[in-house]
Amino acid sequence: MATGVVDYGKSGRKDTYTFVYVNPFTLEETGELAEVEQGASKLTWNYEGENILSGSISFLSEPDATKLIRIKHTIEVDGITVTETLGTLFLDWTNESAKYGMVDTGVNAYSTYWRFTQDCIVQDFARPVGYNVVQEIREIVEADGGKLKVREGVDTSRTHTIPICFEIETNRAEVINTIAGWIGCEVSVDADGYIVLQPYIEPRLKTPKYDFKDNENCTYVVGFDLEDNKEDMVNRVVAYYSTKESTDRVMVDLPDNHPFSYQSIGRRVSHFIKLQDAVPHDELNNQAVGYLNQHSTASTKYIEIEHAFIPGITVGDVVTYTNSTDYREPISYTCQVLQMDMALGNGGMCDTKLKVVS
Repeated sequence: MATGVVDYGKSGRKDTYTFVYVNPFTLEETGELAEVEQGASKLTWNYEGENILSGSISFLSEPDATKLIRIKHTIEVDGITVTETLGTLFLDWTNESAKYGMVDTGVNAYSTYWRFTQDCIVQDFARPVGYNVVQEIREIVEADGGKLKVREGVDTSRTHTIPICFEIETNRAEVINTIAGWIGCEVSVDADGYIVLQPYIEPRLKTPKYDFKDNENCTYVVGFDLEDNKEDMVNRVVAYYSTKESTDRVMVDLPDNHPFSYQSIGRRVSHFIKLQDAVPHDELNNQAVGYLNQHSTASTKYIEIEHAFIPGITVGDVVTYTNSTDYREPISYTCQVLQMDMALGNGGMCDTKLKVVS
């Protein structure tokens, strides 16, 4: 966990950004730099968003839309220099403005996941019993230019126990996400443009990567917005599968004394998880219990804060947030980073939405 050794909010911090062109097929840098207006571009990471990362970039000269753009960020503060890549994105033409011979080209940009959210399979995608699940995900990702990374913890030996088929014109991102969910994984994209397959871990089980503390390191601006949302809450989860060889089903309910249980509110609010393949009973139960735990808090709280950009923190990560001065009482939460809007200027100021997980 980051403990605040570096004061990223300290006065005098200097942020610089470099925009490098990248080959869309190899993900290697071409050595060409793009001319971009400093301080005029923005990036948005959204854990639940269609493309995970998107942005708007203000070019000073005509951009080369046949290539990707890789954004590198360097922070100099308190004698420390930190450099990291923020993202690698496709360019999509938007608009130009001209004045006194100066042309400013504003371009929308999207992560390499855009390849899949904007495309469909061109024929039925069918695989037989015994086909390796990770292999078929790789085939979809790499069929038209993508590159796949498989994180530690993914069971690369899993095979299908029933034939599977996705019909022609099914969105490619939907196919990838659906298959990944069958083996308890999620799909993301990393800063270098690789599609990432990784085990799904409940946010409450993750180790926090950063502590947002009031009166320490000046990393967040005074004040926050707090929102309660009960729309996604459930009190019963049913997980099941059915194949020619076997069938299994698990149903879990909240305990009677839970504030949102059937006994407390007088109605069932159920969610169903249908798996395509046979899985061990324990795994079926874990998926049901995990979903119930994640969607049964007394209410889902969201906190929106403004802060200086912190290297190494991205959407999906878990952080802690404490504030002893702005609310009617001190608060201390563990949160998952859901969305982060970053202005590519000095300080890399971010408007960030956090989901309270405990």
